[in-house]
Amino acid sequence: MGVTFRYFNEMNDLLAELDQLKIAGSSTIIDDIQSFRQRILALSVISFLITCGVLIWNYIYNQNHDKTIASFENEKQVVAEELKKLKEELYEAYKKLEIANTMAERNTKFIGLIQQNDQLELLCENLITELCKELEASQGAFFIRAKNDNNSSESKDIMKLESSYAYHIAESTEVIFEIGEGLVGQVAKEGNLLNLEELPAGHLEIISGLGSSEQANLVLVPIKSDEKVLGILEVASFKHFSKDELSFLEQISQNISTKLGVLIN
Repeated sequence: MGVTFRYFNEMNDLLAELDQLKIAGSSTIIDDIQSFRQRILALSVISFLITCGVLIWNYIYNQNHDKTIASFENEKQVVAEELKKLKEELYEAYKKLEIANTMAERNTKFIGLIQQNDQLELLCENLITELCKELEASQGAFFIRAKNDNNSSESKDIMKLESSYAYHIAESTEVIFEIGEGLVGQVAKEGNLLNLEELPAGHLEIISGLGSSEQANLVLVPIKSDEKVLGILEVASFKHFSKDELSFLEQISQNISTKLGVLIN
């Protein structure tokens, strides 16, 4: 039963770690943990009864009954396999809870940052800087919707660079995209998140506003209010963004939409 007891000990350690994590408002995960506890208890009882059965049989008959003992051993193996499977499921639940906890802490941090900044320039600068640091991104840009200043009779909406992180251009350089122009303009027109992976060499410099560095992943996230794109978060990294990181970016865009609408109008 050494293998079985080892699984019990490992799963009890995981349950202890789960108890120490903050439950990030997920009733599903909490229910899963309770289910794990019940299943572990049931398997431990079964394992104990099998062991007792073997000992009692040997004590009463005090002789070799190979087939019977083999049957008990098979039952113990079944319990051990079930425990192994349960341990793997429990570890997956632990990872999900850890991710949920991290996401909740991130959201709380950035909601506070959004609430603390009441000036457009400071909000954009602080948000894109902290966002890139949080995601370990190499470059970032924050574009906002504005009107062009060419004094023409027809005023057009544009996407204008308001703030950036590790953006390799002169401070006096104005970066703008018309709606539908380039990737920034296209995202402003369509209003959908754009996630570009496996970028070929030099591709980023041509299609994006993020300079000449060669990145592995480029993400553009629209910030919308009533289906109108008010801003765009553009983040580039040498590593690929995970699904959780992309979800986090979308959550940030939703959290900032109301505040951005007030500041640019």
